[in-house]
Formats: sequence, C-alpha cells, structure tokens
Amino acid sequence: MKWYAMIAVTMTVLLGQTSAQQNPPQSGAIVVREPVFQTNGPYKVQEMMEPSLARHTVYRPVDLEAVKGKLPIMAFGNGGCFMIGNAFETYLTEIASYGFLVIATGPIQPSFPPEGRPNANGTAQGPPSDALVNALSPERSKTGYLFEAIDWALARNKDPESPYYGRIAADMIAVSGQSCGGLEALEAAADPRVKTAVIFNSGVFRGMQPEIPMKGPDGESFNYIMPGTEETLKKLHTPVIYLMGGEKDIAYQNSESDYEQIEGIPLFNANLDNVGHNGSLGKPFGGKMAQAARLWLQWQLKGDQEAGKAFVGPDCTLCRDPEWVVKKKNMK
Repeated sequence: MKWYAMIAVTMTVLLGQTSAQQNPPQSGAIVVREPVFQTNGPYKVQEMMEPSLARHTVYRPVDLEAVKGKLPIMAFGNGGCFMIGNAFETYLTEIASYGFLVIATGPIQPSFPPEGRPNANGTAQGPPSDALVNALSPERSKTGYLFEAIDWALARNKDPESPYYGRIAADMIAVSGQSCGGLEALEAAADPRVKTAVIFNSGVFRGMQPEIPMKGPDGESFNYIMPGTEETLKKLHTPVIYLMGGEKDIAYQNSESDYEQIEGIPLFNANLDNVGHNGSLGKPFGGKMAQAARLWLQWQLKGDQEAGKAFVGPDCTLCRDPEWVVKKKNMK
C-alpha cells in the first residue's frame, strides 16, 4: 500500500462503518544543500529547518534579495497528517521557486525518500513503504501547527535581525494541504489572515467525526480525531480551490459534498483525469496539480492576472484542458 493512501484506506473503513544561501540563515539554521528537485520558477530554492521552528520545514528562494516583490506565505499540511516536512518536496519546492515562503508541517527526515526523487540513473523513485513512514512519523500534526508556521513567518518579518525582515507579504497568506492535511487547511482557512486555501485530495466527513486508533512516540495507544467538520465549511471566507484525483480519489465524494455545501465564496473544483488520491504531486515539478496550484497562488496572492486566466471565464485554461473536469461557483 502506498504510504499516502494510508489515510484514504482508513477513511474508507470509517465511512463503511539546499545550496549555500546568499542571505545567511538565522544562527543555527540547518540547510539542505541540494535541492534534489528541478523547478520551473525563476528562483533557486533551498529546503531548511530553523531552530525557532523546530517541527516545521521551510522552503524559500536561496537569494532573498533577488526576489521581485515580497514573499507571500503558504503553510502546508501533509497527507496522513504525517510530521515529515520533506514528504511533498516536489510540490513545495516548485511553489517556492516562484517567490513564495513555504512552510510545511514536520521536520526534515533525511532518510525519507519522497516519491519522484531522482535516482542516479535518471529514473524516479517510487513511494516509500508504510513501515518507513510510520517509523519516521509516529506523531500526527494538528491544525494549530499551520498557525505556528504563519505566526513564525510574521514574527521574522518584524525582526531586524532576521534575513526575512521586511521581505514577507504579511497580508498575503495561503494554507494548503493534501488529504488529512487538506482538512487541516480547511480549518485554518477560517483565520481572517488567510487569503486563500489550496486543497488537494480532501473533503470533510459527514456525520460522526472519525477517530483513528494509533500509537504515540511513547508506544501508548490513542485515538486520533480527524480534523474538519461541516461547520468548518461555514467558516470559510476567502477563495478556495479543490484539486482532486477524479472518482478514483477516495476523497472524491467528500469533495463533491463540500462543493454543494460551500456558499458565499469563490470556489473552484477541478478533477484531474482519474489520477487517484495522491494526484500528480509525486511527478516532476509536482505535475499538473502543482502547476494549477501555482497559478492559483500567483493569481490570488500576487495579483497575476495572466495566471488568473487558468480559472476565469468559460474559456479558462483548465476548462479547455481535456485532462481536467472543472466546475466553479461565485466566479466568472
């Protein structure tokens, strides 16, 4: 079973029942000096951990001075609510390469091989085993960890000793997540500071909130309560995009119900050619899902009207792409 589908299987059961940086990091920061993934954006990216944000991973342009304009913030929750900050490197490095400060829940796990990581022979690695994922992340994240990421970035923006001082667009904040992390993002999107949400392969549960039996780092058993309810959807106040994997996506019906229930905000729903629950995020550059998310973020947080053409009007770029099935409301 693919690790990113673990949460999907649980959902089914429950429903049936870097480079050296030119702007030095704050003292003690750990920098990954690859990066392992090629990106399309104009800026080289580094992946790093900061001592003052120990349970998160930061993705940012290497040379902050070279970035045109200020860096919007995107806080990201992982599939399965796993605490592995480099689990979605393909997607997160791609977004950061366009001049965003991206912060994922979970520390860097050097022994974790994200799907799509290139091998020496030019092929791409497949997904890691469930056993490895569980060993590296016995803990599960919380919605509050997305707020920790946002609060940290805003504090660094005000700190004259920080390399981020005055370089962050403090009023341009997005939340994003995949599967269980998408539920966290939906909850976090109620925060008035959030300008948009990007949801991958996710949707809230109806009825009783699922509880997943798990074991913590100490070996003690506990029930993990899935985030997000129908009440969560009523609190959304800002544009939201759902990027789904078609009817093969275990969260498909949840997202369809969300679409019917959400009112009063611009809402875009796009399903990619039945690619299933992990979508395309493990593909080079994050695949078509990551590119759609990037265009949405450039439009929503950077005012890029050219990027907005992917979503606006009956002849929008995604509307014309035969691999996408698109619907929207409260939008042109």
